Amino acid sequence: MNFVVLESRHTGAAIANAILEKLYEWNIDNKLFSLVLDNRSVNDCVIRDILKKLTPVGDLLLDGQLFHVRCCAHIINLIVQDGIDSIKDVLVKVRESVKYINSSTLRLQKFEEVASQVKAPKKSLLLDVSTRWNSTYLMLERALEFKKAFERMSVVDKHYIYGPSPKEWADVEVVCGCLKYFYEVTKIFSGTLYPMSNLYFNHICAIHLHLKGLCESHVPFVQAMAEKMRSKFLKVLG
Repeated sequence: MNFVVLESRHTGAAIANAILEKLYEWNIDNKLFSLVLDNRSVNDCVIRDILKKLTPVGDLLLDGQLFHVRCCAHIINLIVQDGIDSIKDVLVKVRESVKYINSSTLRLQKFEEVASQVKAPKKSLLLDVSTRWNSTYLMLERALEFKKAFERMSVVDKHYIYGPSPKEWADVEVVCGCLKYFYEVTKIFSGTLYPMSNLYFNHICAIHLHLKGLCESHVPFVQAMAEKMRSKFLKVLG
């Protein structure tokens, strides 16, 4: 694998020139079909600069209209962040709950005791990395398995003040149910041992249909969340 080291700042022009340098070096400048980039604004400049220099040399398909392919994993990330934002208050409570339990051996032992009493699974709580939505999803999914344990912990430990209300737990359950599909698709697009390009179109269409179905939900909370996610989806795809 070849790595390109940028000597200058990471501007659109600098990135474009670095890519073009390798395209010419490998003699594939007139064989390029598309580039997959994430949705940073600087990448629009990269595409423009490359197209300006490549189009006269090699006739790009449809004059380059299909040249810039959006990164599907990044698209999903942007969509899901809007979905998670709909429960940002309870998300803070769950995150603080996990931190509270794991910050002390005595608290962890007490939590394991109440978890056993309510027949919760013998698993560990998960703490997310706030910049990685899939870890947030996994944290919420695991926390749901301990909902009764958290509720009992609120009773037996007067210092535990982060417990979500029954309504908030219900919202978490709904959101996790909606996001499970995106988590599974992200795992597919994060694979490294098989090609992705042949999977892109089908899954993008499936995501659109999934969002459309959520928008038609009879649950106002789900409908509002899905409308926001669908709007972001359409905006990102342009």
